[in-house]
Amino acid sequence: MSNVKFLILYIILMVPTYFWRFGLIGSAMDGGDDFENLNNTAMVLLLISYVGMAVVSYFRGKGSGKKYLFAFPVVGGVFDLILVFIPFVPTVMNIITIVMGMSDDKESAGDTSINKTDREEIECPACAEVILKKAKKCKHCGHEVNA
Repeated sequence: MSNVKFLILYIILMVPTYFWRFGLIGSAMDGGDDFENLNNTAMVLLLISYVGMAVVSYFRGKGSGKKYLFAFPVVGGVFDLILVFIPFVPTVMNIITIVMGMSDDKESAGDTSINKTDREEIECPACAEVILKKAKKCKHCGHEVNA
């Protein structure tokens, strides 16, 4: 999944969670009779949103080498649905998910990509395969190389 697609889908699923929660709080303050029905509806909508965010994060994490990325919306959902009294945690989890999801792990794979650019390579005179300049013998055909 691309960065742009991840960002758009995640934000589309994330933003309504704030509106549903605020609507639920507003209804509770009004003391309306149908608060119980609204509470159940809001909880189902929140659950659907958090499951969607976890799925989007899973596929983004799978594509970028961060399979743990789905855990952040899951933790945010637990705090939002079960531990309602800590509203700041879901926001922090959403921010972490977006920041980590937008960075590609493949680009910053570390030493392997850096080392590949530092090595000098030549072609084997016998088979024309690319080998390291320091090689004494071709790893493809076994030809001894005088470098």
